[in-house]
Amino acid sequence: MTTSPPKESDQLEMVQENRQLLQLLTTYIVRENRCGVLPPFPHSSQVGEGACTVLLSTLIPMATEMLANGDGTGFPELMVVMATLAGAGQGAGHLQLHSAALDWLGRW
Repeated sequence: MTTSPPKESDQLEMVQENRQLLQLLTTYIVRENRCGVLPPFPHSSQVGEGACTVLLSTLIPMATEMLANGDGTGFPELMVVMATLAGAGQGAGHLQLHSAALDWLGRW
């Protein structure tokens, strides 16, 4: 049995859904200082600030690739996620994101 490749509309819908899931996951992790600043809330995520930093470190090269090899589609949504992660905990991710933004502006 062979299957036909997904339609472009199906792929677009899947990309939109994945973007939304990433934004919701990020918001859940960072919301209410779950990344290590305050004691954990009941039923809260036990994710440390380091995990938010690692996620941010992983997304920055992805954003660089999006800007370098595409038309920037999806970058604004990814930037929202990265800014949310940067603000986690003590906010040290803002330095990392600022450095990346300077690199992006210097390239283009």
